Amino acid sequence: MTQRKAEFSETFKSRMSGKFNERKLLSDFRKAMTVSKQLDETSGVTENEFYGGVEQEIFEAHRRLRLERQKLGEPDDANVLPADSPTEEVPGVVLKAVIIAMPPADRLLRALDYLRTNYCYCLYCCAKYDSEEQLEALCPGVTEDEHEGTAEDLE
Repeated sequence: MTQRKAEFSETFKSRMSGKFNERKLLSDFRKAMTVSKQLDETSGVTENEFYGGVEQEIFEAHRRLRLERQKLGEPDDANVLPADSPTEEVPGVVLKAVIIAMPPADRLLRALDYLRTNYCYCLYCCAKYDSEEQLEALCPGVTEDEHEGTAEDLE
């Protein structure tokens, strides 16, 4: 009976750890998309590999329909979008279907790479560097794990 409890406990811990890790990845992805949107807007970019295009147009059409129905006093059942409609996973950003289909870890790595490649920006350093060389020299790495312990190292 004790072995069974230990196996159950280990399975439970593993499952909870997996859920926590997935929530953390999605949270970091949302942060990366928020920064990406801000940097893109500053640079005049309206569409990138993550958002914009057809998905954004469909979402905006649904939003306009919903507002029009509200003005006419009709019930707000337009909030229920068709199953194939894009959704706002990140506030203000309608993700492309190909991005939504990606596993969270892949999605995050792609977003981090986009920020580093296009803007010399590191999400975990919270810094925009002047060049790729400066980014490579001053940033400990791409992932959060590579940044762990660096704050203590500086003290």
